[in-house]
Amino acid sequence: MTSTAKPVFIHAIPITMVRDASEFREAISTLYGDDWVSTEQRGSDFAVIVNRAIPRDLKKKLQEDKILRSDEETAEFEERLWREEGNGRTAING
Repeated sequence: MTSTAKPVFIHAIPITMVRDASEFREAISTLYGDDWVSTEQRGSDFAVIVNRAIPRDLKKKLQEDKILRSDEETAEFEERLWREEGNGRTAING
């Protein structure tokens, strides 16, 4: 018996890189169309699940499109989160 199911590929994007979750999901949907299965939160990452191989430069493309923070912006954001959490406050994606 031959299976007709397509392979599933998963790519993890750190939540702290995502500027806006709805824009991120929309960008993934636009990029992958019918091959996009879902984007779900798994721990501290968004798991992008698609039915075709994900280009190695996905993160770079999404950073160029300003959907994801740059590596430097992410480091600054994580530092700010760490400081705010240390003061009893919690900030998420903003």
